[in-house]
Amino acid sequence: MNRMPLRKATPLGRMHSHFAIVVMLVFTVGLLLAVPATADAHVVKAHRAQYAKMLKTWDFTHTGLEQYFDAESGSLSILSNEMSQLIGSPEPGAQARIQVDEMAAKALAGVLTKAAANGRDRVDKKIESTRKKVRRSWFKPPKDYGKFVVNMLPVMIYFTDYWNALDKLAAAAQALSSGDIATYAQRALDALNLENEGNVFFESGMTSLGALL
Repeated sequence: MNRMPLRKATPLGRMHSHFAIVVMLVFTVGLLLAVPATADAHVVKAHRAQYAKMLKTWDFTHTGLEQYFDAESGSLSILSNEMSQLIGSPEPGAQARIQVDEMAAKALAGVLTKAAANGRDRVDKKIESTRKKVRRSWFKPPKDYGKFVVNMLPVMIYFTDYWNALDKLAAAAQALSSGDIATYAQRALDALNLENEGNVFFESGMTSLGALL
C-alpha cells in the first residue's frame, strides 16, 4: 500500500458549501456591499503594530496545527504500511507486530480526539477573544472595519474544518486494523481533504486581512 500523501489538492466542488456560508454571512453583515471597495483602507498607525502582532500569532498557530496534522497522519500512514506488509507474512512475530500497530493506532485515535476537543475549547476561544478587541476606530475609514469582519470568516472556517479533520483522522485511526485497512485509508483521505479545504480558506482570509495593514 502506498503512503498517503500529506497534501492533496481539494476539488472545488467540495468547497461550495463553505463558499455559500461565506456569501450568506457577507450579506448578513452588509458592511461591504453598501459602498464601493476602496483601495486605501488600512489600519491606523496607532493600532498597526497590535494588528500585525495579532496576524503573526494566528499565522504561528496555523503553522503549528499544520505540522501536527502532518506528523500524526504520517504516523498513521507508517503504521498502515507496516501492517500491509506484515499481513500474511510467515515471518515469526508478524502477528504480534500487527497487534502492536493496531494498539498504537487506537491510542493515537484517543489523542487526536482530545486534541480536537481542546482546540475547540481553547484555540477558538483565544482567536475569538482577540478578534473582539479589534474596533471600528482601528481603521481608516472606520466603515472599512466591515472588511475585517468579512475577511475573518474564512479564517474561522479554517479552524472549524481543522478540528473536524482531526476528528475524522481519529476515526481513521480507530478503524485501522489488519482486517480493514481500506476503511482507514478512505477516512484518512477524507480528513486530509477537509484539512486542505480549510487551509485554502485560511490563506485567503489571512492574505486579505494582511492587505488592510
